[in-house]
Amino acid sequence: MHDLVQEPVLTSNPMRHFTWHRDQRHRPGLQFLTGTRRHDGAESLEEGRVLLALDFAGDVVDVVSQPLKISLGTSGKRRSHTPDYLAVTRHGVLLIDVRPEPLIKEADRESFAAAAEVAVAWGWRYAVAARCGPGSWGR
Repeated sequence: MHDLVQEPVLTSNPMRHFTWHRDQRHRPGLQFLTGTRRHDGAESLEEGRVLLALDFAGDVVDVVSQPLKISLGTSGKRRSHTPDYLAVTRHGVLLIDVRPEPLIKEADRESFAAAAEVAVAWGWRYAVAARCGPGSWGR
């Protein structure tokens, strides 16, 4: 968390960039948000749906893709996790991870727990968007 103090998240560049290439297994793209008046990147259809839902809610002021890298230690190993979005709304800040529920593994749960701790420490809310696919709305 020391790095967050030195580098303001909302004015920094994404921690990593994503690329497009043939034959990849996910569907990256850009989603236009009326709240930000720009296109924001999505690495998958699920991330695009989350951006659409944020925009539809109508209170988004800004969105930062892959806003920070969290370093965590589990089982004697060090690894990092990069949450997908930091959404600034009229009601506060929301840190978001996007992962379809069937793909969530134990290591993901550990990463999500670390992201939740960072969010709490900064006074943000945290969410894992796990049911964003067709047929999941309204569940």
